[in-house]
Amino acid sequence: MSDHVIFQCHYMKEDYLRETKIDIKNYSVIYNPVLTDVIHLKANKKSLKKYNFVAVGRLSPQKDYPTLLAACKILKEKGVRFNLAILGEGDLRNRMEMSIKNFSLEKHVFLLGHVANPYPYFKEADYLVSSSLYEGFSNVIIEALCLGTPVLATNCPGGNAEVITSGKNGFLCDVANPEALANTLLKGKEYKESFKKEDIAKNAIEKFSVEVIFKQYLNIFKKHK
Repeated sequence: MSDHVIFQCHYMKEDYLRETKIDIKNYSVIYNPVLTDVIHLKANKKSLKKYNFVAVGRLSPQKDYPTLLAACKILKEKGVRFNLAILGEGDLRNRMEMSIKNFSLEKHVFLLGHVANPYPYFKEADYLVSSSLYEGFSNVIIEALCLGTPVLATNCPGGNAEVITSGKNGFLCDVANPEALANTLLKGKEYKESFKKEDIAKNAIEKFSVEVIFKQYLNIFKKHK
């Protein structure tokens, strides 16, 4: 019965139409906005230990941290030098701590718990990493891109493939595949110098800034007033 339906990403639109079989006459896809000025200000709050990889999210099955830890184990066995910080808290902490110990990753993987201001970690990291089994539209990913940090993520159901272009602002890999994720992390280390943070931030801000997104909403409101 709505005059207009707005979806957060094209995947959500296609999924909704497929599942509901509802013929929507008027709809648009508008991505979530990023408060770019705010996150840049917060990102400059303090200097931190630099991590090669940073992952952010609740320690829950959706984020598929077991695959990420298994990928780290593969890197360690190959003799790759790296470190990973995981920001977030949740029910899987004890299990993850056990895996880190069993995989002898204590010098490589660090569970930092809940972090009120994650943006300095985003800015200082070589990459944001997302190993999720599924996502809606990941705010964490677009925030990292707006800070100029490339993203290594699974090509899971959701909007990841719409915002990550392999070789331009990150790389995508198969879901729930430790070997594929390990190869993507390794590729990230090899290609690190090819990513220009200034270009990544500029392109993301042009697409996700509050000013850009609100203008799209305003155009729709004007049509239906």
